[in-house]
Amino acid sequence: MSDNGRRNFRARCANCAGGIGIALCTVFMSLSAVGVAAVGLSQGANMAGMGSSSASPVAGGSLLALVIGFFSGLAGEAILIVSFGLMATGMYLGRKLRPMALALVAAVVLFVGMYLYFSLVIIALSSGVLLVAYVAAYNHNFSKFTRLA
Repeated sequence: MSDNGRRNFRARCANCAGGIGIALCTVFMSLSAVGVAAVGLSQGANMAGMGSSSASPVAGGSLLALVIGFFSGLAGEAILIVSFGLMATGMYLGRKLRPMALALVAAVVLFVGMYLYFSLVIIALSSGVLLVAYVAAYNHNFSKFTRLA
């Protein structure tokens, strides 16, 4: 394998690992928000009906609750930051500088939307921008269409 081929392979591997990490964090943080909203709605219904239920689906020891707790804590932040680093490294090694700039801005906004000021709208929009950057990095026609080539 030539040096350029190895470089391209490393770039794709780094981007793939970064994308997987970002996707995992995004999915589980979104599930967390849906769970919190469902608990809030069920407690509102219980208060209206004067029922008393202190059990919440997130407070249980289910595997999903444990995974969501893992990704919404300090470990999730670390995974997300490492994933952003892998993504940036992959795009840099693959010489995809314009998509990398867009992806880094979206990554910062995604981190803010997940951990500093939690908002599903910010998470969804920044994830969409990250997706555009990833597709532009590896699809020549799309990158020409979006002028990220």
